[in-house]
Amino acid sequence: MQPVDDLAEGQAVFVRDIDRTHPGVTPAASQNMCEAASVCLARHHEPPKRFSITCLGRFDTFLLQWEPPTPRARNCHANEHDATKDGAYAVILLTVERQLRLVAVGQAETGTGADWFVAPIGRGRDESGAPNLDHPEVLRLEVSGQNTGTIGHRIRVKQQQVARGSPSIAGIAAVVGFERAVIRIEDAVTRGDHEDEPV
Repeated sequence: MQPVDDLAEGQAVFVRDIDRTHPGVTPAASQNMCEAASVCLARHHEPPKRFSITCLGRFDTFLLQWEPPTPRARNCHANEHDATKDGAYAVILLTVERQLRLVAVGQAETGTGADWFVAPIGRGRDESGAPNLDHPEVLRLEVSGQNTGTIGHRIRVKQQQVARGSPSIAGIAAVVGFERAVIRIEDAVTRGDHEDEPV
């Protein structure tokens, strides 16, 4: 699996309408995740904001665009932990779609070592529309968000979590750092015992 090469330079990624391209996400869930993401992003930035991405060893950037949250939205997502988790889902699902052409086909259960099952667009589901976990292109995706600080340690923790999960299904880990405007996506196997990188 390699990041795609045909990405338009400077094209903005809008934090909205995840359900339109991710069959495992409902409109209501998409709205909740995107609203939480707007609150997390607005803690530190004005839209649009350029994010730095390290995806499976390849560096890239893109502009992230979002609707500024209303006071009501800020109040609804005032729990930092929950907002960061849900907001990270939105940003990472949009990122793996853009960088890897993978979309969510369903949420993963506890104990799988991941949050979502993802697959190439148009694949990875059975006749009923459920994730086909026997499909060779279905992957586990573990997601984490961090409000402040570097994310080097967090991505290694998440890689290890994926590695300890369902061994029959390959997995990747992804972390977004909202304050630093960084995203990192890695295979389950830890790439080295480095200290926290400045991301």
